[in-house]
Amino acid sequence: GASNWIHGFIGSGYGDFSNCYWDVETSGKASDERAAPKTTAEMKTQATFSNWDFATIPDWKIDVNNSGYPYLVWQNFQLFSDGDGTLADPYQIKTAADMELIAAMVNSGSSDFTGIYFKLMNDISLSAYSNWSPIGNDLYEFRGAFNGNSKKINELTVNSTSSYVGLFGKVGRGSVIKDLTIENCNVTSTGAVVGALVGRVRLDAPNQSITIDNCHSSGSV
Repeated sequence: GASNWIHGFIGSGYGDFSNCYWDVETSGKASDERAAPKTTAEMKTQATFSNWDFATIPDWKIDVNNSGYPYLVWQNFQLFSDGDGTLADPYQIKTAADMELIAAMVNSGSSDFTGIYFKLMNDISLSAYSNWSPIGNDLYEFRGAFNGNSKKINELTVNSTSSYVGLFGKVGRGSVIKDLTIENCNVTSTGAVVGALVGRVRLDAPNQSITIDNCHSSGSV
């Protein structure tokens, strides 16, 4: 029947196929003679694409953009207001929507932002969020570097029944949060592990580090 022609990469056809891959988890298809099956994690790892050019031209990039999958340089993905997430050019956080996107990507497991840098460019009010979704949860944690740049996050409101509650719900190894003020917050939860800035700070092995420096909060917790 027609189902015989449903595969992970190409339904039917002939030709030369090389260095081609597909995500077996998101597609739900486990077979295709024309490409190599890979897990979602493998599809988000540069080493999987050993014959793709990520350096000399470059043709390809792989980072937190495009949900972690490879993309062509000309596509020019820009997740946040500006920047590319490097130490030299951190992602610039200018709006509440930028903050919400960090939370959405961490909480969905799309990225923990290991080795990625953020810089808050101005004071931001979260007053539009009657129940803020903390950055990090019981399953996923933030591992990036967030430079508050001596700016403020105002009007943070969380009214939750969950654990790991705060502006950041859970942060893990390698994370940095510095030079940030949370002002006029109202954070409540019937769960455990609750704070204004971070709910849980978690190291899962020896010789790891988390840095929280020069951060302040005021309000109700």
